Amino acid sequence: QRVLTRAYYLFKETGSCDKLKNYFQALKMELAWHVPRALCSVERHEVSDEMAAAAEKAGLSEEQKKRVLTRAYYLFKDKGSTDQLRNYSDALKAELGDCNRGDCIMPA
Repeated sequence: QRVLTRAYYLFKETGSCDKLKNYFQALKMELAWHVPRALCSVERHEVSDEMAAAAEKAGLSEEQKKRVLTRAYYLFKDKGSTDQLRNYSDALKAELGDCNRGDCIMPA
């Protein structure tokens, strides 16, 4: 039921009429919340500036870019930091180090 609810909201938010695509995207999102943390070798990776630069150079998916920008925005809102470059860098490192989802973007 939760997957169907997510699929419905994907339809409402994105306007996508592809029911199958919405369903599988919703399923992927739902499974990402339920992946046991034990599957990650480390809950949170330490990410150096060099690792972040390598990931940026290799390229991020649109979804990953959106999550980084969202994190940077909340760093600005929550901490009052007006240094956009620093906020983006910190957000990118946090996103790279986050291994609680099934789509970790740690560089190899």
